[in-house]
This record gives sequence, structure tokens and C-alpha cells, in this order.
Amino acid sequence: MFKLDFNKGLLLLLIITTLSGALRKWLGLPSALNNIFVGLILLIPTLLIFIKPDYKHEQSSKGIFNIYIFLLIIFAVNPLNHTLYHGLFGIMVHLLFFGILWAYQKNKEFFLSEKFISTSLILFAIQIIIGSIQYSSPGDGFINRYAVDEESTAGAALVGDAVRVTGTFSYIAGYGAFIFLALFASFYLIKKEIYPKYNFLILISVFYGSLLSGSRGTVGFVGLTIIMFFLFETKSFFNSKAIFNTFIAGVIFLFANTLFGDPIDIYDRVERSYDNFMLRFENSSEEGESRLTEDIYEAFDGKYEYGLTGIGLGSTYQGANILFGQSPQAASIFYEGELFRTVIEGGYLLLLLRFILLFVLIKKLNFSVGFKVYLFLIISLYCSIVFNIYGAIFLAMGLILLSHAREPETTKIEQNT
Repeated sequence: MFKLDFNKGLLLLLIITTLSGALRKWLGLPSALNNIFVGLILLIPTLLIFIKPDYKHEQSSKGIFNIYIFLLIIFAVNPLNHTLYHGLFGIMVHLLFFGILWAYQKNKEFFLSEKFISTSLILFAIQIIIGSIQYSSPGDGFINRYAVDEESTAGAALVGDAVRVTGTFSYIAGYGAFIFLALFASFYLIKKEIYPKYNFLILISVFYGSLLSGSRGTVGFVGLTIIMFFLFETKSFFNSKAIFNTFIAGVIFLFANTLFGDPIDIYDRVERSYDNFMLRFENSSEEGESRLTEDIYEAFDGKYEYGLTGIGLGSTYQGANILFGQSPQAASIFYEGELFRTVIEGGYLLLLLRFILLFVLIKKLNFSVGFKVYLFLIISLYCSIVFNIYGAIFLAMGLILLSHAREPETTKIEQNT
């Protein structure tokens, strides 16, 4: 009989979240079946919260997390909310990121990171291969189709003369979020000294994958986090042996690739992805600068009419609005940034709880103080950990994977290196 535990639930969530987009994109599934996949993605993290470990242990963050759940229920039944269904969806969406981190704290003694890292690397290899093919294909090519009805006029998003990669997710945000998981998975390999001759090449592949997305936020997060990781979390960057091994492996690969006439066009792909990204960055630098501060300003300027109470959880969640209609209070304003949307749904109290709970849960992770401070600032202000469900899930998975690198264990994958 199948019994859901933390490891099975997390692995199931990883596979469903990754492949549901592919099924939606290539098989043209009925909308009802698509909704089931989305429902599973929202439901599994909630179930992980209530999975009981084999033995109980005290958690210092239990109080604040219980308060957070209680207040989410209060915000969900806000009289201003359009329907109770909006509130129910809102609870699950707001629990995604925090629920996964919380469940890990309860079950980290049983977390089988070797299975999770192996699966993550296989999925990343598939993603980067599909992404490279997609990036090099014309916008109207079959591989660049979106998961939309045939009558839809939606076209592929471009960066320079290439298509911004959506991977198997059908959406750019989904691919960019998966890059976050791949980034922390590569950090895990470096920290555990798994595949020491190749782990830096995997990290370089992650950065290349971020360029394929054409997303300034994704590239910026990946680049800055790499710097902070080597600055605060490891001395490998200054390890001459590690650098030498990476250099030799890279030279051998490039020599063999050149010898066979560059069959995969790697030089052209890397150069093209970099040039296109820089072109997009330069053409929209002013817009990018305003985006860095616009959401923060809108959230804290105090001009929102319902800033004290919000209008109810789920009121800005697209899935709930499509199924059950949109709140008149939400329809009258423009919203995009995560912080402002949090204020819209739960007021300043929910925004404050977001900051407090994020601080508490990051503090519990096995990182250096400097890296924790960096993660708290970058995630709290600039990462979508609620309303981008892919971002919430993959970033949380990446954090617990890297945090677990400090846990004492001998894994099968380590024994094979």
C-alpha cells in the first residue's frame, strides 16, 4: 500500500511540477485534466506540512508558523473576498514556499538527498537540451508552440533574434524557476565534492541556461547568487586543484567538440545567447531599473485603500479568477509585483508575517550568516515565492537541498565518485 512520506511527496511534487507543463504543451490535455495537475501541485506541499515524522522533536519556529496558518484562514474569509474558493486557493498558494521549508525542518533527518539530486540533474539535462534546441529554432517552429488553443494569437516571446526559452513548462517563468533549483543543485555538488572534475561545468551550464531564458531577473539572481555562494559558503573557488580540474575538463571537451566540427554549435549558441541577452538588457535598462523599486514603492507607499485589511486571499491569483470570477476591488487596480499583491490580499499584516516567517525559516537552514542575510534580502524583496507557483516550489527545493549538504550522510551517489 502506498504511504505518502516526506521523500515520496517531495519527489512526486518535483516530477509533477516539471512534467505537467510538458503534458499540457504537447498532449493538448482537456482543461479539466490540466486543472487536476495544478490542483496536485498546490495540494502536495500542504499535505507535506501535516506528514508526521517517525519521532517528534521540538521546533522553535512552530509558533510563528501556526500563527501564519491561522491568519491565512482569517484572511481567506475576509468579507471583501469574492468567493470562499478564492480564499481556499489563496491559502494553498501562500503555503507553497513556506510549507516546503517547514516540512523539511520536521523531516530533515529522513531526507534522502541522493535520490532528489539525481532526479534533479536528469531533469536539468533534459531541460537544457530542449532549451538549446528551442532557442535555436524559429519562433513559428513546432517546438516553440505554447500551451494555448489553436485559435489563440499568442506567439513566442523573443530576445534579440531568438526565442526566449520556456523549456517543457510552456511558460518562461516556469523555466526560469527551474534554473533556480538547478543552481542550488550545482552548489550541492560543489559543497559535497561530488563529481569534483565536472561540477563546475554543471554550474556553467546553469548560467548558460539562465541566458537562454532571456530573463534579466533570472540571470541577475543566478549570477549574484553564484558570487555570494563562493564568497560565503565555500573555499572551492580559491582551490587551485578544483580550478585546474575544471579547466582541464573544459579544454578536453572543447577540443573534442572542435575536432568533430562543433556538431552541436556550442560556440554559436553561447555567443548568441549572450549577445541577445545584452541587447535586451541595454534596450530596456530604464524599465529594468524601475522594476527594481516599483513593487517596493507600491507596497509601502500607504496609498492602497484596503492596506490594513486587504480584500482576501486568492483575489489576485489568476487561476482562481479564471474559475470563479474576479473581485471588483481587484479589477479596478493594476498589480504585478509580489509585495504589492501581498498587501492587496492580506494587508500590511500579511506582508509583515511574510518577512518574519521568511527570516525564521532561513535562519534554520545550514548556511553561513552572510549567505543567510543575502538570501533573506534577495528573496524577501525580489523573488516571487507566492504568486509564481513554480518559483515558490523550485526555490524552496533548492534551498533545502543545499542546506542538507552540511548534514552528515554517505549517499550512493557519493560512493560512486
